[in-house]
Amino acid sequence: MIYLTQFKIIILLLVITITHSSCKVYYDVNTLNSKLKSSVENINQNCTSVTSKISAMQTDYLKLNCKSVEKPFQIAKQLLYETDALVKVMSKYQMNINNEYENFKEYTNGKTKIESGTQEWTKFKFTKKAIKSNIKMLQSKGNDAVKKATAFNKYANEDILKNIQYCDVPSFNSKFDEMLLNLDKSHKTFVEQLREYESKMQDMTNKFNQVFPDQCKLLNEDFQKIKSGKERFEYIKSDVQLCVNKFKISSAGKQIIYSCASDWEIVNKAEKDITAKQADLNNLQQNIQSLISHMQAVINTMQQ
Repeated sequence: MIYLTQFKIIILLLVITITHSSCKVYYDVNTLNSKLKSSVENINQNCTSVTSKISAMQTDYLKLNCKSVEKPFQIAKQLLYETDALVKVMSKYQMNINNEYENFKEYTNGKTKIESGTQEWTKFKFTKKAIKSNIKMLQSKGNDAVKKATAFNKYANEDILKNIQYCDVPSFNSKFDEMLLNLDKSHKTFVEQLREYESKMQDMTNKFNQVFPDQCKLLNEDFQKIKSGKERFEYIKSDVQLCVNKFKISSAGKQIIYSCASDWEIVNKAEKDITAKQADLNNLQQNIQSLISHMQAVINTMQQ
């Protein structure tokens, strides 16, 4: 369909440019060249348009960089291969048409007309036939390529793309940075609480060690457990920072990582490691809060 118009133009020009003089038939070279050039340019433009549309259909899928080991991706890979094969065949016929035109310019160079019965006349008859044949094949393969690309696009959208997850790497890194900032704040708060309860413990011990030795002992035990939690907190914080650093190094230069791609493991590992560290931190904070509550309860009994 897309190349039929150009074919008609070529046939038309052959009728228009034939002239008769006695028993000789002539083709005007300038007219032939003008018509052929216009037709070849239109064919090239159409080929570019078709291949561009096919490329656009493939772009969204190709940028995913999907692994092709599973069935859906194997099917998509095969459709891509078949489409590309047809595009290559199109390029071959397009090149043949352009070569025929270049050949025409060569054997008509310096001539104003082609006279029947001459060598150039025979060559031009071959040119007409070759161009007609190549246009027909180009049209057929072009239509096949568009159909195949459309089938690929439909399959990719309906069976693959809608199920794909993605990680926006800059956003991921921003969340990690925010999490590290919050960890720093939590650590600072914890250190302040540690000083506060150390001071309370010392005050209560100084005041009530003789009267409530058992309670003072409990206060000291609780405080030592809280104090050991500081080291644990810092260890977790360091681990989180290490996880974030590993992710940033592994994902350097990437904007988006898709779940079908091999480097999705980078995202999975980062999320798994961070989740585990967050769980450790939550448990630690719960334990510390429980110890603080117990210390406060002990202090309250001594102050009654």
